[in-house]
Amino acid sequence: MNPVFLVVCALAAGFGLSLQAGINNELRAATGSGVWAAFASFLVGAMALFFFTLPVQQHWPAIAPLKTLPWWVWSGGLIGAAYVLSTILIAPRLGATAFFSLVIAGQLAASLFLDRFALFGFAAQRISPLRILGLLLVMAGAYCVRSF
Repeated sequence: MNPVFLVVCALAAGFGLSLQAGINNELRAATGSGVWAAFASFLVGAMALFFFTLPVQQHWPAIAPLKTLPWWVWSGGLIGAAYVLSTILIAPRLGATAFFSLVIAGQLAASLFLDRFALFGFAAQRISPLRILGLLLVMAGAYCVRSF
């Protein structure tokens, strides 16, 4: 697949996450609850994914292989729920720019670890001085955004 297309898609995903935080915060204001807003967001997302499977003819997965998976493979949904809830409860207090710069710094720190040890299907990548510098620059940017 074209690398430029992948970069544009990744940028669009990041743009969408920022929009999602604001939209879910509006939902929180309307429902009076961050937890209900997160639940509604996941419910709408689950329904959208279900209906998306129909035209692309995705079949239900076999149950037997799913039973043999380790417990932690199901934690992605929990992490996603915690993330969405944090965008609802924390982002409005810090501001979108500060919140997302801190989220990105956290993602990069975890990503260095995942790449270094080739965890969860990621290709092994060494931790170079430039990669560490990139992380430090993002962290410095998060500090600047939050401080000013």
